Amino acid sequence: SEEAETAPEEIAGICNWNQPTEFAHGIATTLYECHPVTKENAGEPIADAFAICVRENSAVMALADGVNWGDKSCLAARCAVHGCVDYLNRALYREGGTLDTTLEVFVCLLRSFQAAHSLILQEQGMLTTLCAAVACQLRDSDQYVVCVCNVGDSLAYVYNQQHGVREITLGSHDIHSMRDMRDALGALGPVDGQNPELNNLTVSMTVAQPGDILFLTSDGISDNFDPVVGKFAVARRGRKEGTAPQPALPEVEAHQRHALTLLRMQDLLQQGLYQGDGPVRSAEELCDRMVDFATKLTAAKRRILEDPDLYSDGSQGEEARKRRHRAGPRLAMVPGKLDHASLVAYQIGGSSKGHDSYDGHDRTNRNVPAEEPSCPDNYPFETTI
Repeated sequence: SEEAETAPEEIAGICNWNQPTEFAHGIATTLYECHPVTKENAGEPIADAFAICVRENSAVMALADGVNWGDKSCLAARCAVHGCVDYLNRALYREGGTLDTTLEVFVCLLRSFQAAHSLILQEQGMLTTLCAAVACQLRDSDQYVVCVCNVGDSLAYVYNQQHGVREITLGSHDIHSMRDMRDALGALGPVDGQNPELNNLTVSMTVAQPGDILFLTSDGISDNFDPVVGKFAVARRGRKEGTAPQPALPEVEAHQRHALTLLRMQDLLQQGLYQGDGPVRSAEELCDRMVDFATKLTAAKRRILEDPDLYSDGSQGEEARKRRHRAGPRLAMVPGKLDHASLVAYQIGGSSKGHDSYDGHDRTNRNVPAEEPSCPDNYPFETTI
């Protein structure tokens, strides 16, 4: 029938993913340089993926960052998000089902990671990080509980206008030791034969207030808020007295780097980049502001690598990596970290405030399911813990 032909295709348990709104938003982009001749960005395709699915009083979010470059890394990230969200939508919102405890949510989250890993192996993808969050309203309360599971260096945060930014996934990395930013710490996909690397697989939980903004980021966003990456501090290294000159910038311990990273995020979200910006008011504004910050911070690095003189020999193959090697000394002097950059955000309780869910503008990168008669599982029941 004609109705059957025009019905939206169900993907990961949802029929319509394109319903833009200011309280649920996500961006996946690149900070890498653009080739001055071919006009292609290094590191294509973008190996980050995200999904967000908001219901009346709950939300499911996932973000994955494919390890390294290439089609297989991109595929791994997409498989991880698809497998995870598909499982969560079917397990958490099954018809007639109920959720009574956060333990049940965490069991679903851990099983969704198994589903994500299995889909990566099935589709022959490579390695990826994964961070997934489920936000549910507490019984007889306007507060929400946020349950998070993550592996690798994709992290989860909550922004509160009064108290600033706090990291939910704090237990997944040691803030008292200097982290090698090239090491993701863990990954789904075939790391050891068919097995993932779950060294830092972590479950975390926090309570959030209506109006708080929950957001997940890849390291392409979070690392660019680090004071050492931003070149206004240097990491304190163990050295013997008198063996090296005192650095011109202040030295910071590992735990201070983490605290300053959160403070820098907080300052951006409360004050903005420019005078008069003020605090962010929505998930959409948070995403735009954080990506804008990372893009501007890394602009000098891109300008160095987009110098036409670096491309004059017309070499192919490992050209991008060789360019970085030749430009290494200059790159080390300017702030920022080039990477794929993605984040996805949800304003707690946003869907219950009567916002208009679609204004007719571009639907790209905005993933909130519609309420349609043909898709009864979009709002299956109230998820109350």
